[in-house]
Amino acid sequence: MTSRVYNGSINKFYGLPKIHKSTLQLRPIISGINSPNRGVAQLVTDILTRFNNVIYKQTLGMPMGSPVSPILAQYVMDDLLENDIILTIPQGSTQTLLQVFNSYHPRLQFTIEEDDNHSVPFLDTKVIRKDDNKLITSWYTKPGASGRFLHYESYHEQRQKVNLVLGMKNRVLKTSHTTLKNDNLHKLSKKIHRQWVPKEVGSRLTLQ
Repeated sequence: MTSRVYNGSINKFYGLPKIHKSTLQLRPIISGINSPNRGVAQLVTDILTRFNNVIYKQTLGMPMGSPVSPILAQYVMDDLLENDIILTIPQGSTQTLLQVFNSYHPRLQFTIEEDDNHSVPFLDTKVIRKDDNKLITSWYTKPGASGRFLHYESYHEQRQKVNLVLGMKNRVLKTSHTTLKNDNLHKLSKKIHRQWVPKEVGSRLTLQ
C-alpha cells in the first residue's frame, strides 16, 4: 500500500517535566500534528519521529501524542486489568503479588505504593484506613502541586471563574468523608484566595 501526504511533517518529540516528582524527570511526548500517520494510524510500524533534527523510528511501544496510541494502550490494559483496584493482602506478600503483575510482559513493569501512615493516595483521592480497619476517603493534592488555576483577574467570563470554583468544591465534597469535608473546604478556600479571588467571593462559593 502506498500513502501520499502533501504539506505534512514528521512527528516531533519533546518532553514535559514531571513537576510532581521529587527528582527531575521528563514525560516523552510525540506530536503527530500534520504527520503522515495522522490519517493512516494503522501503519504503526512506520512511525517516524524527529529530535534535534535527527529522524528516528520507534521500535518499542506507542508514542504519547499519536492518535492510535490510546486505542492500543486501552486494548492492552483491558486484557491485563478490568478495573482500577486497591487490595488488602497478607503481610509479607507484596513482592509475590508484584512478581505476578510484572510477569505479564518484560516491558510492562508495575510498582506498588504501600500505605504510609495508614493512607494511600490515588489521583485526587486519599484512602485512609482507620484504627478499626474501616476505610474512608479524603480530597488529596500531590506535594508538588502548584495550586495554580484560572486567575480571577483574567479576561474569562465571570461564570467560567465561578463554575471552576464550584466544580472543585463539588469534587472535594464527593471525595471527602463527612468528618473531613469541613477541613478540606477550608483548604480549598485558601488555595482559591491565592489566585487573587476576593476573600468574600471565595468564602461564599466554597464555605456556604
